[in-house]
Amino acid sequence: MRVRILLSAAKELMALAYKGYPEEPSFSLVSVKYSLSERELFALKKIVRWPDEAVLSSLKRISPEFALGKEIRVDGYNVLGTIQALIDGDPVFLSNDGFVRDITSAYKSFHRRGISDQAIGFLIRELEAIRPREVLVLLDSPISKSGELSARVRKFLKSSELKGEARTERSVDFEVSRGEIAASSDVAVIRKARAVIDLPSLIAENLGIKPLKFWKDYEL
Repeated sequence: MRVRILLSAAKELMALAYKGYPEEPSFSLVSVKYSLSERELFALKKIVRWPDEAVLSSLKRISPEFALGKEIRVDGYNVLGTIQALIDGDPVFLSNDGFVRDITSAYKSFHRRGISDQAIGFLIRELEAIRPREVLVLLDSPISKSGELSARVRKFLKSSELKGEARTERSVDFEVSRGEIAASSDVAVIRKARAVIDLPSLIAENLGIKPLKFWKDYEL
Protein backbone atom coordinates (compact mmCIF):
# COMPACT_ATOMS: atom_id res chain seq x y z
CA MET A 1 0.00 0.00 0.00
CA ARG A 2 1.49 3.36 -1.08
CA VAL A 3 0.76 5.41 2.03
CA ARG A 4 2.23 8.68 0.74
CA ILE A 5 0.15 8.43 -2.46
CA LEU A 6 -2.93 7.55 -0.42
CA LEU A 7 -2.49 10.60 1.81
CA SER A 8 -2.05 12.90 -1.20
CA ALA A 9 -5.10 11.43 -2.94
CA ALA A 10 -7.18 11.80 0.23
CA LYS A 11 -6.18 15.45 0.64
CA GLU A 12 -7.10 16.27 -2.96
CA LEU A 13 -10.36 14.34 -2.68
CA MET A 14 -11.32 16.28 0.45
CA ALA A 15 -10.69 19.55 -1.38
CA LEU A 16 -13.14 18.47 -4.08
CA ALA A 17 -15.67 17.42 -1.45
CA TYR A 18 -15.67 20.78 0.32
CA LYS A 19 -16.00 22.58 -3.00
CA GLY A 20 -19.28 20.73 -3.49
CA TYR A 21 -18.25 18.19 -6.13
CA PRO A 22 -20.30 14.95 -6.20
CA GLU A 23 -18.84 11.95 -4.41
CA GLU A 24 -18.54 9.13 -6.94
CA PRO A 25 -17.15 11.22 -9.85
CA SER A 26 -14.63 12.74 -7.43
CA PHE A 27 -13.41 9.32 -6.31
CA SER A 28 -13.13 8.25 -9.95
CA LEU A 29 -11.21 11.38 -10.93
CA VAL A 30 -8.71 11.06 -8.06
CA SER A 31 -8.34 7.32 -8.62
CA VAL A 32 -7.37 7.88 -12.27
CA LYS A 33 -5.04 10.78 -11.47
CA TYR A 34 -3.06 8.76 -8.89
CA SER A 35 -3.37 5.42 -10.70
CA LEU A 36 -4.85 3.81 -7.60
CA SER A 37 -5.21 0.06 -7.44
CA GLU A 38 -8.56 -1.45 -6.49
CA ARG A 39 -7.21 -2.06 -3.00
CA GLU A 40 -5.98 1.54 -2.66
CA LEU A 41 -9.31 2.92 -3.84
CA PHE A 42 -11.10 0.74 -1.27
CA ALA A 43 -8.77 2.10 1.41
CA LEU A 44 -9.39 5.68 0.26
CA LYS A 45 -13.14 5.18 0.60
CA LYS A 46 -12.61 4.07 4.19
CA ILE A 47 -10.49 7.09 5.07
CA VAL A 48 -12.41 9.97 3.46
CA ARG A 49 -16.02 10.65 4.41
CA TRP A 50 -18.15 13.12 2.45
CA PRO A 51 -18.94 16.31 4.45
CA ASP A 52 -22.63 15.74 5.28
CA GLU A 53 -22.01 12.18 6.40
CA ALA A 54 -18.87 13.20 8.31
CA VAL A 55 -20.83 15.73 10.35
CA LEU A 56 -23.62 13.27 11.17
CA SER A 57 -21.10 10.58 12.18
CA SER A 58 -19.09 12.95 14.35
CA LEU A 59 -22.25 13.98 16.22
CA LYS A 60 -22.81 10.35 17.26
CA ARG A 61 -19.26 9.88 18.54
CA ILE A 62 -19.16 9.96 22.35
CA SER A 63 -16.38 10.22 24.93
CA PRO A 64 -15.75 7.20 27.19
CA GLU A 65 -17.21 8.86 30.30
CA PHE A 66 -20.64 8.85 28.64
CA ALA A 67 -20.46 5.05 28.30
CA LEU A 68 -20.17 4.50 32.07
CA GLY A 69 -22.92 2.13 33.19
CA LYS A 70 -24.26 1.65 29.65
CA GLU A 71 -24.46 -1.39 27.37
CA ILE A 72 -21.74 -1.49 24.70
CA ARG A 73 -22.03 -3.71 21.64
CA VAL A 74 -18.69 -4.24 19.92
CA ASP A 75 -18.30 -4.81 16.18
CA GLY A 76 -15.68 -7.51 16.79
CA TYR A 77 -13.71 -7.75 13.56
CA ASN A 78 -13.92 -4.02 12.93
CA VAL A 79 -12.59 -3.01 16.34
CA LEU A 80 -10.14 -5.88 16.88
CA GLY A 81 -8.82 -5.49 13.34
CA THR A 82 -7.89 -1.86 13.98
CA ILE A 83 -6.33 -2.74 17.34
CA GLN A 84 -4.29 -5.46 15.61
CA ALA A 85 -3.14 -2.93 13.02
CA LEU A 86 -1.93 -0.68 15.85
CA ILE A 87 0.00 -3.57 17.38
CA ASP A 88 1.51 -4.62 14.04
CA GLY A 89 2.56 -1.09 13.14
CA ASP A 90 0.29 -0.96 10.10
CA PRO A 91 -0.90 2.51 9.07
CA VAL A 92 -4.01 3.82 10.80
CA PHE A 93 -5.76 7.01 9.78
CA LEU A 94 -7.89 9.64 11.48
CA SER A 95 -10.81 10.18 9.13
CA ASN A 96 -12.48 13.55 8.76
CA ASP A 97 -15.48 12.33 10.81
CA GLY A 98 -13.20 11.86 13.83
CA PHE A 99 -12.98 8.03 13.73
CA VAL A 100 -9.73 6.08 13.60
CA ARG A 101 -9.66 3.53 10.77
CA ASP A 102 -7.15 1.00 9.51
CA ILE A 103 -6.88 -0.23 5.94
CA THR A 104 -6.05 -3.87 6.62
CA SER A 105 -9.44 -5.02 5.37
CA ALA A 106 -8.22 -3.93 1.95
CA TYR A 107 -5.89 -6.91 2.16
CA LYS A 108 -7.42 -10.23 1.21
CA SER A 109 -5.16 -11.98 3.72
CA PHE A 110 -6.46 -9.93 6.67
CA HIS A 111 -8.69 -12.54 8.24
CA ARG A 112 -6.14 -15.28 7.60
CA ARG A 113 -3.62 -13.21 9.56
CA GLY A 114 -5.91 -13.41 12.57
CA ILE A 115 -6.37 -11.55 15.82
CA SER A 116 -3.81 -11.96 18.59
CA ASP A 117 -4.50 -12.44 22.29
CA GLN A 118 -2.69 -9.13 22.80
CA ALA A 119 -5.33 -7.33 20.72
CA ILE A 120 -8.13 -8.98 22.72
CA GLY A 121 -6.36 -8.01 25.94
CA PHE A 122 -6.14 -4.37 24.88
CA LEU A 123 -9.87 -4.38 24.07
CA ILE A 124 -10.86 -5.91 27.40
CA ARG A 125 -8.67 -3.55 29.44
CA GLU A 126 -10.08 -0.51 27.64
CA LEU A 127 -13.62 -1.70 28.32
CA GLU A 128 -12.77 -2.31 31.98
CA ALA A 129 -11.54 1.28 32.25
CA ILE A 130 -14.84 2.54 30.81
CA ARG A 131 -16.92 0.37 33.21
CA PRO A 132 -20.00 -0.31 31.08
CA ARG A 133 -23.03 -2.11 32.52
CA GLU A 134 -22.66 -4.91 29.99
CA VAL A 135 -20.57 -5.81 26.94
CA LEU A 136 -21.54 -7.84 23.88
CA VAL A 137 -18.81 -8.64 21.35
CA LEU A 138 -20.23 -9.79 18.01
CA LEU A 139 -18.28 -11.51 15.22
CA ASP A 140 -19.37 -12.25 11.67
CA SER A 141 -20.31 -15.93 11.50
CA PRO A 142 -19.58 -16.31 7.74
CA ILE A 143 -15.90 -15.50 8.38
CA SER A 144 -13.70 -18.55 8.94
CA LYS A 145 -12.75 -19.32 12.56
CA SER A 146 -15.15 -16.73 14.02
CA GLY A 147 -16.34 -19.34 16.49
CA GLU A 148 -12.81 -19.90 17.74
CA LEU A 149 -12.22 -16.18 18.09
CA SER A 150 -15.48 -15.65 19.98
CA ALA A 151 -14.47 -18.44 22.38
CA ARG A 152 -11.14 -16.70 23.01
CA VAL A 153 -12.90 -13.38 23.67
CA ARG A 154 -15.30 -15.13 26.08
CA LYS A 155 -12.31 -16.53 27.97
CA PHE A 156 -10.89 -13.03 28.39
CA LEU A 157 -14.28 -11.69 29.46
CA LYS A 158 -14.69 -14.37 32.12
CA SER A 159 -11.35 -13.48 33.68
CA SER A 160 -12.15 -9.75 33.63
CA GLU A 161 -14.29 -7.48 35.77
CA LEU A 162 -16.79 -7.12 32.95
CA LYS A 163 -20.24 -8.58 32.62
CA GLY A 164 -20.38 -9.68 29.03
CA GLU A 165 -20.65 -12.20 26.23
CA ALA A 166 -19.10 -12.88 22.85
CA ARG A 167 -20.84 -14.72 20.04
CA THR A 168 -21.10 -15.01 16.27
CA GLU A 169 -23.92 -13.40 14.28
CA ARG A 170 -24.92 -13.34 10.64
CA SER A 171 -26.01 -9.68 10.80
CA VAL A 172 -23.36 -8.05 12.98
CA ASP A 173 -23.92 -4.50 11.65
CA PHE A 174 -27.63 -4.67 12.50
CA GLU A 175 -27.13 -6.18 15.96
CA VAL A 176 -24.33 -3.81 16.96
CA SER A 177 -26.27 -0.73 15.83
CA ARG A 178 -29.26 -1.79 17.98
CA GLY A 179 -27.24 -1.52 21.18
CA GLU A 180 -27.32 1.35 23.63
CA ILE A 181 -23.81 2.27 22.47
CA ALA A 182 -22.08 0.81 19.40
CA ALA A 183 -18.33 0.35 19.19
CA SER A 184 -17.40 0.46 15.51
CA SER A 185 -15.97 2.68 12.78
CA ASP A 186 -18.08 0.96 10.12
CA VAL A 187 -20.18 3.55 8.33
CA ALA A 188 -23.15 1.16 8.05
CA VAL A 189 -23.17 0.77 11.84
CA ILE A 190 -22.67 4.46 12.58
CA ARG A 191 -25.58 5.45 10.33
CA LYS A 192 -28.03 3.31 12.33
CA ALA A 193 -26.56 3.62 15.82
CA ARG A 194 -27.78 6.05 18.48
CA ALA A 195 -24.31 6.62 19.92
CA VAL A 196 -20.86 5.33 18.95
CA ILE A 197 -17.59 4.97 20.82
CA ASP A 198 -14.22 4.73 19.07
CA LEU A 199 -12.27 2.20 21.18
CA PRO A 200 -9.19 1.97 18.88
CA SER A 201 -8.65 5.73 19.18
CA LEU A 202 -8.50 5.39 22.98
CA ILE A 203 -6.06 2.48 22.71
CA ALA A 204 -3.90 4.36 20.20
CA GLU A 205 -3.71 7.27 22.63
CA ASN A 206 -2.68 4.92 25.46
CA LEU A 207 0.03 3.42 23.24
CA GLY A 208 1.29 6.84 22.16
CA ILE A 209 0.40 6.16 18.53
CA LYS A 210 -0.77 9.12 16.47
CA PRO A 211 -3.00 8.14 13.53
CA LEU A 212 -2.11 9.69 10.18
CA LYS A 213 -4.16 12.76 9.23
CA PHE A 214 -4.44 13.24 5.49
CA TRP A 215 -4.80 17.01 5.84
CA LYS A 216 -1.25 17.22 7.24
CA ASP A 217 2.10 16.80 5.48
CA TYR A 218 4.38 13.92 6.51
CA GLU A 219 7.91 12.84 5.78
CA LEU A 220 7.25 9.15 5.08
